[in-house]
Amino acid sequence: MRQVTSPMFTVYTPEEALALIVDTSLTKEDYIEIQRGAKARGANLYPAYNVISQVKNTCYPGRKYDHIRKRSQNSSTKFIKNLTVCRLFEVQREVILMYLPAEVTTIDIFYKWGLDGSGGHSIYKQNFQNTPKYSDSNIILSTIVPLEISITHEGKKFIFWKNYSPSSTKYCRPICFKLIKETAVQSVLS
Repeated sequence: MRQVTSPMFTVYTPEEALALIVDTSLTKEDYIEIQRGAKARGANLYPAYNVISQVKNTCYPGRKYDHIRKRSQNSSTKFIKNLTVCRLFEVQREVILMYLPAEVTTIDIFYKWGLDGSGGHSIYKQNFQNTPKYSDSNIILSTIVPLEISITHEGKKFIFWKNYSPSSTKYCRPICFKLIKETAVQSVLS
């Protein structure tokens, strides 16, 4: 078999490498192994993992926007939405700038939100002394999911970004979780 060699390749940006890791469910070790293999063949395609880790950290809300308690955590919904929009705009910057008419002043962003509870998990290193009501074997999670970024211009809708897998956890943004058993009352309160 004949080997094909080519000096032409396009290097991944840290954001593109992070998307590759997320989209293909690569572990850190798998990514580093692929990166080493490419380097060994003279193709330094992938940025160092620590650079990707820094980009990944920009996807998380800062601590000042989280309200953490013993049995729950809440993030500012406004901040999570803004962070999500900023990240999506960063990814779609070229498309939006190229096709956004100058006279448009409003961009529509559609979300869905949801609540899910699950129970029966293995108890993991949590000690809720004298409070059998609480344990990490039961969790209620509230989330938002971005669905679409679009504009309406001259009576026509233009979509800049669309979530084609709205039931996937890929774009699911947690707003709140509680270590409590899901009940009808808790669902309404959450």
